[in-house]
Amino acid sequence: MNDRLNDDFNDVDLYRIVQGNNQMLGSPVNRVKIIGLAAADAIPRSPDLSLGDRVKERFHEGIFYTVMASTDAAFWSSRAWGWMTGSGEDNFEDELDRQMRDIAKTQYGIEIDQAVFDA
Repeated sequence: MNDRLNDDFNDVDLYRIVQGNNQMLGSPVNRVKIIGLAAADAIPRSPDLSLGDRVKERFHEGIFYTVMASTDAAFWSSRAWGWMTGSGEDNFEDELDRQMRDIAKTQYGIEIDQAVFDA
């Protein structure tokens, strides 16, 4: 069990490293997609489902991959917009951080310091 916890903490550290690199280098990697696909791969599949349940499972999986494709499209459109306009200051990671702070403030009344998102 301790090995499993250590592996989980190491994974968190690796994601924080990727986040820091994204912020420093201007989001060369879509971290949201990497985490989402890893989570989808970790979901166990039940081999003994009925046909209706299998269709339902595949439908939900399709919705998930559609959302993942839309985040990927947002990531690449953000990069393309920055490249076309020459404004490299705000990248995908900066926009995610700003949205997280706005959601925390408006929905939960929590003021989050900028240093929290600095990796």
